[in-house]
Amino acid sequence: MSALQDSVMFLLLLGAQIIIVSSLAITALWLYFKRLKNKVITETGLEEEPSPSIAGQTLDEINDVHLAMIRDLEAKVAALDKEKLDMMNSASYQQLEAEKQKTEQLKKLNDEVVQKIQGLETRLLEYEVIKDEIGLFSQVKAENEKLKETIAEMEKRMSKQKIETNEEPGIEGLLTEIEALTAESQEPQRKKA
Repeated sequence: MSALQDSVMFLLLLGAQIIIVSSLAITALWLYFKRLKNKVITETGLEEEPSPSIAGQTLDEINDVHLAMIRDLEAKVAALDKEKLDMMNSASYQQLEAEKQKTEQLKKLNDEVVQKIQGLETRLLEYEVIKDEIGLFSQVKAENEKLKETIAEMEKRMSKQKIETNEEPGIEGLLTEIEALTAESQEPQRKKA
């Protein structure tokens, strides 16, 4: 057995012992007071009356008192119900109900507005993403324009070379031309840095 099971068993046994000892003590006290009562009755000579009365009243009198109390309480409940009905029909109660309905409508409207705001915030985030993409596309477009200009320059140079030599430039000539144009386009970037 583990330590937890041992401690639980100990607590259960301790609790059972406490309950047993307490019940024995209560039984002993009850017997003591019963003997004491019997001793007082025997010494004084008074016998217990087995009549069904409480403080000098018979059960019929007690029932009549209870019935009167019940009728009185029923009358009070009826009066309170009438007062409640009158209050519900009063103008102030109707105003309170109207204000309660307005409050509920305003709460619904507020919830709708909050949902619209959340939807607009979501769309705004989407627009920001689109704005970033448009910026990226603008950069790509600018680079594309530069490449077109570079290609046009290459074509001009190649056509000049063709005119000068009357032959097509070879692959080596094209590679040289591309390297020259690349170097020219990187010089302004180096100057900026």
